[in-house]
Amino acid sequence: MAACKLCQLEFAGSVDTCGVSYTNRTCPEQIAAQQEVCAEHARRLKTLLDTL
Repeated sequence: MAACKLCQLEFAGSVDTCGVSYTNRTCPEQIAAQQEVCAEHARRLKTLLDTL
């Protein structure tokens, strides 16, 4: 939010994603779980952007 004020931008919200490990890239199951978390993040981000 401070960066928005510094740049004179309006803060519209945030979309957090927690629990994504970028170190587990060799196990197919962990890669699939990571992809699902990232896809869910993208869905929530699109929902926020659609409100602007």
